[in-house]
Amino acid sequence: MKKKTPNMKLQWTKFIIVMVLYLLFLLWLKSWLGLVVIPFIYDCYISKKINWQWWKDAESPVRFIMSWVDALVFALVAVYFINLFFFQNYVIPSSSLEKSLLTGDYLFVSKVSYGPRIPQTPLTMPLTQHTMPALGCKSYIEWPQWDYRRAPGLGKVELNDIVVFNRYNHHRKVRFVINDVYCKRCVALPGDTISITNGLYVNNNYMGTLGVVSEQKKLSVMPDSTVDKRCLRAMPKDEHFDWTIRNFGPYYVPRKGDVMWMSPRTATMYKVLLEWELKTIVKIDWKRNLVMVGKKRLVYHRFLNDYYFMAGDNVLDSDDSRYKGPVPESYIVGIVSRIIDSKDVETQQRRWNRIGKAL
Repeated sequence: MKKKTPNMKLQWTKFIIVMVLYLLFLLWLKSWLGLVVIPFIYDCYISKKINWQWWKDAESPVRFIMSWVDALVFALVAVYFINLFFFQNYVIPSSSLEKSLLTGDYLFVSKVSYGPRIPQTPLTMPLTQHTMPALGCKSYIEWPQWDYRRAPGLGKVELNDIVVFNRYNHHRKVRFVINDVYCKRCVALPGDTISITNGLYVNNNYMGTLGVVSEQKKLSVMPDSTVDKRCLRAMPKDEHFDWTIRNFGPYYVPRKGDVMWMSPRTATMYKVLLEWELKTIVKIDWKRNLVMVGKKRLVYHRFLNDYYFMAGDNVLDSDDSRYKGPVPESYIVGIVSRIIDSKDVETQQRRWNRIGKAL
């Protein structure tokens, strides 16, 4: 059977359109490494030196099987591309945002709002959240790694945004690894000072209460000793601080470029952030009034990142910045803009009144 001669005018038109869109995409990402793909795009539309769809000339069942493989690969690549740079769906696993979100809500998370993160580990398994399903091992290879970058977005994180972000675990070797995905409300921005005393205060301005009404009633009748026994001490969990989730701060949220003199008290407040930025252990000697990094005294530190204070509406069931500290800007995934589906986790009944609800 004689092959049909392609319409080169049409092929050139397709090639030009694809190239314009692709170059605009690279310009947005500010990543010109993608230029290496251009010869393959040119061959696909114009020169056709490589028989990209060889299976169309094969006999059945190869042709049938490969047609499904081709469609499946295209769908996976398209979904991975969209999830990586534009939006992704997440499910709420807990009741930490009980005022606004319920356990079992499926969320539409926009990555374009703050700008998508450029992958730091290019060798990763598509459509996995940092961990391989069933196996429990990492879904990415740590080498090679690129420096953190974020493409330009439509805006920045604002107060009361419901934000999806990664949480890091602090290992004994000071290795911070991306772990689970969290969803909390941003209650303080870089440069803000936050306090919690019978309500939330940001820069001395009263912002309302934290926690659902039932929890506030429980906390109001609980003595501080009982609160402590229930592991509700807030960070930093140090003998020199007696902060709890209802008596917290004042705590300054660092912004990129801030310089702080490192007294034992200051270093204790920001110890997790310091060790994450310095990539080493920080030792604090209250008796000698010293803060040490290795054998050198740490006199001051210039913060390298913007940080955001995240909190859940559910005080008693929210693993947030009151316990773990503020979140670095590089760990922010995107903003929750809409509920796309909702199921009661106990009855598995769909909550039709929540589907499509904007936040």
